[in-house]
Amino acid sequence: DWGIKNYQGASTEQKFLIEGIFPMGCVSIFAASGGVGKGMLTIDVALDVACSTSDPYKSSFGPPIKEHGSVVVFCAEDSQAEIHRRLELLDTENRRAYIETASNPNHLKLIPLPNAGGGFSIIEQGSEKEFRESALFKKIKDDLKQIKNLKLIVFDPLASFICGADTNDAGAMTFLMNTLQKLSSETGACCIITHHTNKPSKNQSGKIQEPGTLEELYHSMRGSSAIGNGARLVYVMGVAPSNI
Repeated sequence: DWGIKNYQGASTEQKFLIEGIFPMGCVSIFAASGGVGKGMLTIDVALDVACSTSDPYKSSFGPPIKEHGSVVVFCAEDSQAEIHRRLELLDTENRRAYIETASNPNHLKLIPLPNAGGGFSIIEQGSEKEFRESALFKKIKDDLKQIKNLKLIVFDPLASFICGADTNDAGAMTFLMNTLQKLSSETGACCIITHHTNKPSKNQSGKIQEPGTLEELYHSMRGSSAIGNGARLVYVMGVAPSNI
């Protein structure tokens, strides 16, 4: 079924949610330490994607939004009230009032899991200790596939969606990333997972030792390297290494 004839002719162009970063139909990771503003940034991007046009300041990541459509954000740490306060700060022109209307039929679903039954696990272990998709995630995946023009799915943060699993377990994290990549492929949407980085260590004098290279910054993400290896893009926000 997958012979070389399937790879003849011109290839399809890689599309991006944000120009040059966050590819469509793929899983991306956005990692940073706690309190930096990962949730605020992803909500801002979600708003820009769901609106019919980007704001004049491009996107919060710099380059402009290239795909507009429906968005679903699973917020595991923020309540409805907190998300509402953030939207008021981000959307002073009240662009959100025109989403899900006749003029802009895109959907913007910001799901505050603390108000919606709590976090859920994407994967689980069976009786033979094998990993599989959880029953709830299968239902959620079916629901996501029904959303028209779905462009972005966000899980914020990763740790809240692997209940009972260990982020240091390479087998579990490989299955998780493969599961999310399948979701992206089947929906065509960009899937962004926010993730935490480890706290920087201290040297003998007690001074905080920040990453010295880009590789060290990449490996500052918590858990198994299978998390980063399973993503198409890894975007880590931190203090820039001094030798760059």
